[in-house]
Amino acid sequence: MSIRFNKKEYYNQEGFTLIEIIVSMAIFAVVAVVAAGALLKILDANKKAQSIQASITNLNFALESMTRELRVGSKYVIDNNGSSISFKSSRSAINPLTGIVCPPGESLINIYKFTDSTPSGTFILEKAEQPQLQSGQSCGLSYSGEGDFTPIISSKNVTITNYKISVISGGADEYPLASILISGFAGVREKDKTYFTVQTAASARAK
Repeated sequence: MSIRFNKKEYYNQEGFTLIEIIVSMAIFAVVAVVAAGALLKILDANKKAQSIQASITNLNFALESMTRELRVGSKYVIDNNGSSISFKSSRSAINPLTGIVCPPGESLINIYKFTDSTPSGTFILEKAEQPQLQSGQSCGLSYSGEGDFTPIISSKNVTITNYKISVISGGADEYPLASILISGFAGVREKDKTYFTVQTAASARAK
């Protein structure tokens, strides 16, 4: 038995040529690179959005806490060349050693202060509480200095570049109004920075 080789039928068989395969792979590579680039941009944008959201949430929480304390406080005073505000708290001081609640005359004083940070030109918002000492110190409290300040806004993802504290004193039938403005940016890398300016204001609540 002999096998006949039909050259015409051999060359007419369907299939892909080498050039077609190379062109197809090149098109696939281009599409894959474009898709990967778009995916990386989406992931980067999502990471930036999460960072900004965390930063703004941190900032809003600090300002809301400050505003609540200002509303129930009294006797607003701007100190240290306008870099801090102190006011009488609605809470009484407590002797940390005995746990005795001090009389109303010895309440707490809340202090919010902007301090210089590194690098130069940036600031940290800090808070401290100190007892308002009266003569006799019946509660056994002692105080020296301004108290222990604690940062209330993380400097890792929020940078404060400018601030302004102002107090409008109330008249006989009015209550003082405190206003705090903060400017800065959220994010660390230059391309991720989002600049903001926020302001909060509070008036002492009627007693």
